[in-house]
Amino acid sequence: MKYIRREEGFINQELYVIPPVVSTDGAHSVLLRNFMVSDAGYFPEAAGHQKSRRTPVEEGILLYCCEGEGFIRTGEDATVILKKNQACYIPPGIRHIYGSSDNHPWSLYWMHVKGDLLESYTSALDGYRGVISLCSRTVNQLGSLFSYLLETMGEGYSGDILLKSGQLGAAILTSVLYGNRSFHRDISRSNLKRVDRIINRMRESLDEGENLSLEDMASWLNLSVPHFSDTFKKARGCSPVEFYSRMKIQKACRLLEVSDLEVQEIGELCLYRDRYYFSRVFKKIMGLAPTEYRNKVNQS
Repeated sequence: MKYIRREEGFINQELYVIPPVVSTDGAHSVLLRNFMVSDAGYFPEAAGHQKSRRTPVEEGILLYCCEGEGFIRTGEDATVILKKNQACYIPPGIRHIYGSSDNHPWSLYWMHVKGDLLESYTSALDGYRGVISLCSRTVNQLGSLFSYLLETMGEGYSGDILLKSGQLGAAILTSVLYGNRSFHRDISRSNLKRVDRIINRMRESLDEGENLSLEDMASWLNLSVPHFSDTFKKARGCSPVEFYSRMKIQKACRLLEVSDLEVQEIGELCLYRDRYYFSRVFKKIMGLAPTEYRNKVNQS
């Protein structure tokens, strides 16, 4: 079935636009100059929806399809299909057209964002303009965050409302690009799951009092040490040994704060048999020796 194409006007839609004179006010706080949501909305079952911009806009646009499907084409790029539980980001200054499927009309959340830090937030994409698959946790977050954003924008556009909506918009973008287990440019989803498994194994080892070597970790996942180390670092930004050390020291911090155990005992509970080595590692990570850390916490 073919529908008459239109930009808006759908049953139960939500649509909020900050007037340009407000969104471009040079007197805004630095937080608003860094990141602002200028437009946002929700179009449910938007049969016939289509938006075409031959003249680029200055905002970045995030589209999130929560039901159905549609299409997106940016510049001279090929058309991509946006399906349920997928998102797409269109950078500022890019000509584009997007619209709902006739056979399976999408339900679409969207927002326009701008600000001095926008490129920093979207740097994870590094020119990528394809669809962004969303894991179940991110999908659950986006429904709540977008609802809260639209509710906030419906309250007007005073300074505090603009600031609140901007922070919610930043949280939405962060959830899609950085907290989303289904989108990682450098590592596959299967390898991300492997990393999650070994991190759980690290936690278990701390509870069980069983220290893991790098070889133990790699063997547990049936990977070579170099492959495992490279995979882990891409996923977490540090080596598995460094991550494991931080996990041990986090436990040590908790014990120093809430228990009366001696430093030596705490070190042993955190899998450090040598008190002096434990103190060196603790100070390297926390900037204070264990006793100094305990004294500082007790004084606060």
